[in-house]
Amino acid sequence: MSKWMAAVKQVYEQQLKAHYLAQYKAYCQEQEGGDRYDLGKSNRVLEEIATLPQAVQTLQQEALDQGDSYYANIYKLSVEQQITYAVRITTDGDDGVLIIFDQQGQVLASAQTYLEVVVWAEDQTDEKAIRAEQPIQAEESIRAEESVQAKKAIDLLANPLSGFEAAKSQTLWGKPLSELESSV
Repeated sequence: MSKWMAAVKQVYEQQLKAHYLAQYKAYCQEQEGGDRYDLGKSNRVLEEIATLPQAVQTLQQEALDQGDSYYANIYKLSVEQQITYAVRITTDGDDGVLIIFDQQGQVLASAQTYLEVVVWAEDQTDEKAIRAEQPIQAEESIRAEESVQAKKAIDLLANPLSGFEAAKSQTLWGKPLSELESSV
């Protein structure tokens, strides 16, 4: 994994951990939780969705098409001065999926999440290298591939990654606040 890819994953993990730590502290102190967007309200994309890469738009739409128990938000974060997009799909429970794209709409990484716990899918490949080896695809073929990627992302919710169930026990929820103060 490249240094930049490690940095991308670290940024997103830190965002989720900071959000859920703040939520948990508020919960323990019987206060309102504040920002409900787990990757930050200021990072959430609202107005410019039509200008985003098609793969990002497709994934969000696929999640929304799944029904009322799926919630999809798009976020835009800069990592080492490079724009990344994330589609964050959550359920009406605590499970979720995080798919990160580069500025062109290529999948960089995907993960299953339980609150702030992130389990990265190991089968990610260097998408840019694969693209460089392939002939330019017709638009219909590209859209079909985007739809397949979207379905794979949503399938992560139904088919846990190896180690995901065990990773859930690592959540900060239920731990004493004094134990968590130094963890962020």
